[in-house]
Amino acid sequence: MDDVRNLLLAKMKATGKSNEMTFKFKIMTTDESRVAIALNIMEVFQILPQNKCKFKDSQTSINLRHEANRIFISNKNNVDKLLTSWELYSKAIAIAPNTSQELSLAYANRSAVLFCFKKFEECIGDINHALELNYPTHLKGKLLFRKIECLYFLSNVIDIKSTIKEAKCWLEDINLSINEKNKLEEKLQIMESKGALLIPLFKNENKKETIFPNIVYNKLIPCASDALDVKYSDKFGRHIITTRKINAGDILIIEKPYATMLIPEKAYTHCSQCLNVYWALIPCEFCIHAMYCSKRCKNEAWKQYHDIECAAAGYLLELDFNKCALFSMRLSILALRELGSVNNLRSSHKDAISEEIFQSNKYHSLFTLVTNTGKRSISDLFERALNAAFILYYLCTNTTLFGKKFESEISQISTNKDATYVGGLILRNMQIIPSNIHSYEEECRINTIDIGVSAQPFCSLINHSCDPNVSRCSTGNGMLIYALVPIEPGSQIFDNYGSHYAVMNKFEREVKLKQYYFKCECRACKEDWPTYENLLPFDKLITNKKIKEEIETTLQNFNAYVEYAKAGDIESKHYLLEDLSKITSILIKNVPMPCCTVNNVIETLKRLFSLTYGNKFEIPPIN
Repeated sequence: MDDVRNLLLAKMKATGKSNEMTFKFKIMTTDESRVAIALNIMEVFQILPQNKCKFKDSQTSINLRHEANRIFISNKNNVDKLLTSWELYSKAIAIAPNTSQELSLAYANRSAVLFCFKKFEECIGDINHALELNYPTHLKGKLLFRKIECLYFLSNVIDIKSTIKEAKCWLEDINLSINEKNKLEEKLQIMESKGALLIPLFKNENKKETIFPNIVYNKLIPCASDALDVKYSDKFGRHIITTRKINAGDILIIEKPYATMLIPEKAYTHCSQCLNVYWALIPCEFCIHAMYCSKRCKNEAWKQYHDIECAAAGYLLELDFNKCALFSMRLSILALRELGSVNNLRSSHKDAISEEIFQSNKYHSLFTLVTNTGKRSISDLFERALNAAFILYYLCTNTTLFGKKFESEISQISTNKDATYVGGLILRNMQIIPSNIHSYEEECRINTIDIGVSAQPFCSLINHSCDPNVSRCSTGNGMLIYALVPIEPGSQIFDNYGSHYAVMNKFEREVKLKQYYFKCECRACKEDWPTYENLLPFDKLITNKKIKEEIETTLQNFNAYVEYAKAGDIESKHYLLEDLSKITSILIKNVPMPCCTVNNVIETLKRLFSLTYGNKFEIPPIN
């Protein structure tokens, strides 16, 4: 998209119309009119969005499968290489044409990786998909034998018998040498005798649910504790304060998102709808950019937004549109679906701020978040308006969002009031997203990984501090906000926007925070606290011997807790969060800040919260 914008600017400069067009854009006062002007400029300078998109393709699927085969065959004992081959097989599945032999082969080959990871149920699912498709007859035996082995590990006696019977039928019909047939028949007999000795197991198929502590919810803010309230000031805008004493470790908010979106880099490892990692993803039949953990997620996505995105997102990805632009499109589609029509959408915004109960599941809660439009430069607004115009073009010409597809003439779009209104909504979302949308994360090994973005209207009211008193973790239930330290009644709660004093000096933080259009005035900034490597431990900051001994006693198990956190070994250690919360409270009460010991304890508390309540990508052993 940078190339398109640069080409447009060059054409404007070459014709001497830069100042004229800039003035026309500058005097626009609504997002709708800004997008209309961007469309007009595109028409004047003949900047038509390209008709370029990747579709399902047999040869590309074959190439991906061959690359995955090469990695898999030579690295069966290397977990990371197996993960790479697994992702490539999934991509080959997404790109293979529907009902093609390439699709069946990709499913079959991925089942081999799943078998190595002992994902037996998922392996059987892939085998069944392959066998239901145009899978080569002479190769079916290998899949049937693999399926029998999976069923053996799952102690599924009934299906073992039927699959052995199916394998025998295949063996009778296939043209093999007598020696090969004898070997396979002998193998089947061994499997059959093993299966006869198995005791059927009845497993609970439901995923283990994360149990959250009970909190008393606020009647006016259903996602938040009744210990929170919303206030307004000219300095902080709408912000969240405490109404009573909060203890370290207290859960304050559990907010379901208005919307989430998987980042494109995770398209072949995670479900595009629920964002969970899943080993046996199934593809969208029409595009190559969405895969799902189940038919249920697939159908939900189609009804909510993917029937529209499916025909437009591929073109945007070819132009390297970022997640902000892609998410702004999704939010606009969801808003239109929620309200039912553009007219309803228009009228709903007039009363958006007057809602008595904060409704995280309604678009108006997002619509009223800060946009910083008045603080943005003309070039910033024009770039976003141009991006919105391109998105709108693809929505109009490639989808039925407005009832029917438009012709390719830009003038037909720029003069359509419904279209330009939705274009303005896309532009507004592009301005809301940078200051309000949260990253959606998961724990993988010892790292916290971004896997998507999440629209959390209430959590977005939390302001920034370089020394925050709350933190967050992404969960299947939404965004969880918890207290890092004790918080006094009437205090504002502060999160961190990625500029923590311990990892960035004051100048670096100020530069990074400019994108949010405010200057931080937290204590760490006012006192210019040093970064972590220059912080002192508690015993260098405390002179009182009695307090020092008390803290030493408090910290006696801390190193063990750190090792548990690093290893992810917390399942049977339910006391860890409570103990660390108590340790934090004692340190905050007695140790002058800043202090590296306090930092270490708080970071460990954050890690344990994520391991306890957050999303996890658990990589199984292969031996």
